[in-house]
Amino acid sequence: MIISKENINKAHLYINGTQLERVKQYCYLGTIINEQWSNLQEIMCRIGKARTVFNKMSAIFKSHNISLYTKMRHLRCCVFSVLLYGAETWTLTDITIKKLEAFEVWLYRRS
Repeated sequence: MIISKENINKAHLYINGTQLERVKQYCYLGTIINEQWSNLQEIMCRIGKARTVFNKMSAIFKSHNISLYTKMRHLRCCVFSVLLYGAETWTLTDITIKKLEAFEVWLYRRS
């Protein structure tokens, strides 16, 4: 992948005579990086991973024997930490903010 303000379609990179494959996106340190620097795909991936964690912990959140305070602590500790991993590097748009807020409401309603 070549990241530039200009559209560079025909550039080829070689290392020791071997041409490197050009890709539109790749995963680096658990974060999806693409040519447009769009965070939407990364945020949707994070929402999916956080939903998986939430579903695995569903017994805790469905239990009537656990206080709401404890459920919220588990939610913040286990689910939000997965959701917000790498969030300091995100450039948020109105669309991504709405998706994150909708997922947050979804979590609270099921807790």
